[in-house]
Amino acid sequence: EFTVTSADRSYLSVSRDDIKKGLVIADDEIKALYEQDKEKFNTPEKRRIYQLAFPDKAAAEKALIELGKAKTFLEGATALGFKETDIDLGTITRRDIIDPKIADAAFSLKKDETSKVVEGQFTTVLLRTTDIEAGKIKTLDDVKGEVREGLANERAAREIQTVLSKVDEQRGAGKTLKQAGETLKLNFKDIEAIDRQAKAPDAKPVLEGADAAKIANAVFAAAVGVESEPVETAG
Repeated sequence: EFTVTSADRSYLSVSRDDIKKGLVIADDEIKALYEQDKEKFNTPEKRRIYQLAFPDKAAAEKALIELGKAKTFLEGATALGFKETDIDLGTITRRDIIDPKIADAAFSLKKDETSKVVEGQFTTVLLRTTDIEAGKIKTLDDVKGEVREGLANERAAREIQTVLSKVDEQRGAGKTLKQAGETLKLNFKDIEAIDRQAKAPDAKPVLEGADAAKIANAVFAAAVGVESEPVETAG
């Protein structure tokens, strides 16, 4: 939002929400943005992965036999000299695993299944999946409102600068704030009296919102008869 104040205690304001009310976002635009990057709207599958790394395939195959003899995977891993904190990769997505071969193997396992030996690009590993959180693929209908809101916010942020330029043009042409507001159909308000806390003499708020005091201070900083620079506020 921007607010243009005047030393006669009047101001114009326009917010992103004001502009959004007049925007029309076409369905074709929404579909194009969705198709451009579908993945960012989806919730990826997550798995808790344990990974045991070995210097070569022979060592990994030998360890796999030992793991098969143990009561549990973690008991077997401990017997092989691994600490749980060192082999637990946490609950991660496929993208969190840099090596694509290891990622494919980890995300093809069933719950509580130990992999065969996997020879990755930089290391040879054994993998185990203990927890699986299913991902969710969102259709265009699922995210239509979200995409429309994002497009509206982007467009409104650009449009608000255009409106500000038009206000400057009106002021440069000698128009008062009220006249500029009428021409551009903006919110104009005249204030009879205001203090630095944005309150009237009866202590009632004159301006609403978190930035009320900021706007009031801009009024007090302005020179008599000279319109001040715009005040940027949230939104």
